[in-house]
Amino acid sequence: MKRIILSAMILLMMSCSTEEEVNNCGCYQIQEIKIDKRVWTGGAYMYTTVWIESNESIFMEGCYTVDEASFMTRQVSDVERWFLRCNN
Repeated sequence: MKRIILSAMILLMMSCSTEEEVNNCGCYQIQEIKIDKRVWTGGAYMYTTVWIESNESIFMEGCYTVDEASFMTRQVSDVERWFLRCNN
């Protein structure tokens, strides 16, 4: 009888942990901003524009695959965009 109860408790704990893992994949929207970079090349300055991550992020509900996340970039303006990153 003790083995049955112990097995039932272990099975219940495992089912809860997988359900929680499926519902909470750890997806975040990360903000990127576009900045102008100036680099000295030895004879002149070279100007480039690059996207860098800011410290802003928003937690997203749900789970997304890598393929789905690649299509989930939101361009807010010419200098700001948000993209999705998941920890699964």
